[in-house]
Amino acid sequence: KRIAKRDFSVKAQVFSNDEIGILANSFNDMTAELSNNIQKRIQADQDLESKTNFIQENEKRIVGIMDALIKTTQLDFSEKLSVSDRGDELDAIAVGLNTMSEELEFHLQQLKQSEEKLNDAQRLAKIGNWEMDIATNKVQWSNEMFNVYGYGNERFEVSFEKAMERMLPEDIERTKARMEKNIEEAIKIFKEKGTLEFESTPSTFTLVLPDDSRKVVQGIGKIILNTNGQVTKMVGTVQDIDEQHKAEKKLSETAEQMQTIIHNAPNAVIIINAQGAIINWNSKAEQFFGWKADEVLDKPMHEIIMPPRYQEAHHKGFKHFLRTGEGPILDKTLELSALRKNNEEFPIDLRISATKLESKPIFIAFINDITARKQQETAIRENVLELERKNKEIEQFAYAASHDLQEPLRSISNFSKLLAKKLEKYHDKEINEYMNLVSGGANRMSNLIFDLLEYSRIGKDMAKRETDCDKLVHEILTDLAAIIEESGAEIHVKKLPVIKCYDLKSVFQNLILNAIKFKKKGISPVVNISASDTGKEFLFTIKDNGIGIEKEYYDRIFIIFQRLHLRTEYVGTGIGLSLSKKIIELHGGKIWVESEFGKGSTFNFTIPKS
Repeated sequence: KRIAKRDFSVKAQVFSNDEIGILANSFNDMTAELSNNIQKRIQADQDLESKTNFIQENEKRIVGIMDALIKTTQLDFSEKLSVSDRGDELDAIAVGLNTMSEELEFHLQQLKQSEEKLNDAQRLAKIGNWEMDIATNKVQWSNEMFNVYGYGNERFEVSFEKAMERMLPEDIERTKARMEKNIEEAIKIFKEKGTLEFESTPSTFTLVLPDDSRKVVQGIGKIILNTNGQVTKMVGTVQDIDEQHKAEKKLSETAEQMQTIIHNAPNAVIIINAQGAIINWNSKAEQFFGWKADEVLDKPMHEIIMPPRYQEAHHKGFKHFLRTGEGPILDKTLELSALRKNNEEFPIDLRISATKLESKPIFIAFINDITARKQQETAIRENVLELERKNKEIEQFAYAASHDLQEPLRSISNFSKLLAKKLEKYHDKEINEYMNLVSGGANRMSNLIFDLLEYSRIGKDMAKRETDCDKLVHEILTDLAAIIEESGAEIHVKKLPVIKCYDLKSVFQNLILNAIKFKKKGISPVVNISASDTGKEFLFTIKDNGIGIEKEYYDRIFIIFQRLHLRTEYVGTGIGLSLSKKIIELHGGKIWVESEFGKGSTFNFTIPKS
């Protein structure tokens, strides 16, 4: 029965090398092997559950990171990522993303302030104007141009060469080539259409400021021709876009980081758009399904990975979400079958989360291949069924063995009585002693088998009932009235509670009988029974004034068949306390003794309220 409840601490006692001894040894070997196999399966299941929990937790963290990344790309900095105490790569990414978000928010806030001020004054927009006379090569700058170039309030005569010297060498060559090409294009257009003005497309270059710092600016120019098609003047603007450039660089890095996270995710990550088409397919998805990313991009996800029996339901659910914004399977882990490229079906865990990218809904699917887990679950189920079968066999054996053993014992007892009666006329003291030994041994064996059967039945009836412990104890004292009177015992019972429990009669009866049985010579037993409510459980106490127990035997007395005294001193089978311990532990409680040799014992046990 204990093995059926996966308690493998029980060992069958071996007293001889006969058939029962061989059977007991075989039983112990089977128990050890069964325990070892179950523990391995349980450990494997726990390891798998731990890994599954770890993966699911990381999925949530990755979704949070991706949400934050997407919001950051939309310039929404309202969400900050929480950082765990693991200190792993995802935490590093979260810290980096938070820092980047703060910096980006700071830079964009500055840029926003600049844009707001642009409405009040062009000067605050950091746009400088310039003009160059082609004939004289003379250049004029507005005040803001000096600010853009980092000169502040400093003013000086500007030339084309002076303007060029603040550029990077590669930008100088590129700008000169661009100017020459634009002039050629302006003259060509004039000849074709008679147009006197030609505006170039904006170009970006880097300035090296007087303090050696660098700034990214954007310039645009216009070429002006006279009626003869000759270039007379060039005008244009230069705008300081350094903060904007930094913000765009941060956004670019954010997108790269998002791609890195998806690529290195511990499970398959598939992102689909509002049309259900795949827009991202990471390396794990390639590994699980056998499709390369370029083979599945822009194709409907359900047609790629789902067996035909799931496709229609998925398609309807997808349309329902787009229409109502509600999805019964969102953010829930589902166990489904999926298809590999070779049409092989395999079991998966699927979880889909919804978010937005550029105000449009996208869906992120996290997928795990759970083939190994399913195989382990099947093996565990098979082992449990095998264990249940073996437990039934053991139960049937115990029942049959007890009945088979009782029959010869009754015969021995009956025939020993008949033999003793026939031998009475011989008045042989030695023969009478032998007959008493035979009869006593048969009775002890019968009691032992009865106690063992009672021990094996513990836990069969697991229904809790409301029990008035005060009433129960007084009923037990009535049953033990003859023993109590013979020993001269005094039993004091404080009011005991009403609790929900299994049958506690054996527990109270064994502890009270032990308190009476193990008395000091010449001293009447005094037994005090009480209980207290500790909040989560009830604590019961049975205290006596008996012979006491040495500390080294505190644990031993609760082991089945363990005795501290000879049978000639104290009768009993050695099962009572182990039986009590089993009943208490079935309640989820515990039992222990506090004692000092020669000074009595206090047995305590607890019964949890729930």
